[in-house]
Amino acid sequence: MNRTASILLLLCTGIGCGAQTLREDLERAGIPQASFSRAELAQTVNATSASNGDLKYSVYMRVGADQLLSGSPEIVRFDTKSGAVLHKELNAQGNAECCGSPLELQFTRSYVLASFHDNPSANTVLVIDDKLRLIELLYGFDMHEIAPDVVVFTQDMVHFAPAHQARMRVVDLRAGTSQEVYPPKGDPLREAFAKLNQQHMPPAADCEAANDPCDANVYDETLEFRPGKLPGRFEIGVVREEDHAWVNKGAVVEHPFARATYTYQLTRTGWLYCAHELSAARLVSSVAENMPAEEPESCEPHLPVVADMAGSDSPFPGLVLVVK
Repeated sequence: MNRTASILLLLCTGIGCGAQTLREDLERAGIPQASFSRAELAQTVNATSASNGDLKYSVYMRVGADQLLSGSPEIVRFDTKSGAVLHKELNAQGNAECCGSPLELQFTRSYVLASFHDNPSANTVLVIDDKLRLIELLYGFDMHEIAPDVVVFTQDMVHFAPAHQARMRVVDLRAGTSQEVYPPKGDPLREAFAKLNQQHMPPAADCEAANDPCDANVYDETLEFRPGKLPGRFEIGVVREEDHAWVNKGAVVEHPFARATYTYQLTRTGWLYCAHELSAARLVSSVAENMPAEEPESCEPHLPVVADMAGSDSPFPGLVLVVK
């Protein structure tokens, strides 16, 4: 999975994720407290805050006497120009995966994206409109706006799994529609890596003992988002490797490694992509460690994006509509 995202999910620093009283959180966020009762201000919360122009926001979860999070997320918005403070509950209780500790607030042209920690491989993101209504839920991390109110992100994964094979989804928040864009169906680079993976497969008996399917088509992937120079365009850097750590029990063994860049462009007829492998040849880990960094070669997207649905049986939906 995305290693940076994993670290962000595990570590809570500064305002985000720290237990504090609501009074302390509002003070740090620069939000007036006059509209809250004394009891509310004394409540322990887990919170994160951010500003967007003249608007200051705080999103928090209440912390009970047992130190567990309780209730639904709540959001506060302060308009520094008008002085208005708006406070609402975001009722996501029908969603079994929400909500853990608040992680961060991001902003698109029209919406607030409030991310909550589920586990080190999964976030729930609440999409909130300008009236502070919860309108959609997204299940993923590493969110990026690539066009007005269009975001791309890495989808949530099952944390305790032999391999974390990344999938990327684009969501049009305004239209309430979504599409998987990675991995693409029939991708020759992924097929070639699966063949290399098969050549380095542990013995079948060891795989069975470790409860690892040792499927050559299943391997770890790390995705790195790179913004494009045109609207509706972006790139992702992909690192593929599989060391079957559960089978090898920490032993240092040669395992397959490859790097590639995928370029995407949104057109009137849908998404197009192209792909380029960065390493001159697919490598094993010991060789890859000594390779110099390579600049990705540019390519012009020309292939229609059709998602590869093999291995897409994730328990996390890509998008849940709440209010439309």
